[in-house]
Amino acid sequence: LVVDAMIARVQARIAGPVDALAATDPLRVAFGQLHVLSVVLLGIAMVGAAAILIIAVRGLRTAP
Repeated sequence: LVVDAMIARVQARIAGPVDALAATDPLRVAFGQLHVLSVVLLGIAMVGAAAILIIAVRGLRTAP
């Protein structure tokens, strides 16, 4: 939620599409960095959810 709010603030400062900005524009760079962070955090959450699901399934198999 924190990263999403930061992305929204950067997007609010951009008058149009992010792709319209120059690659070196500080707002585009900031958006890109926040987007990468968001993807990484989502990946970590997905791996964690998968691990919990595997642990839960294994627990059901060994339950009496």
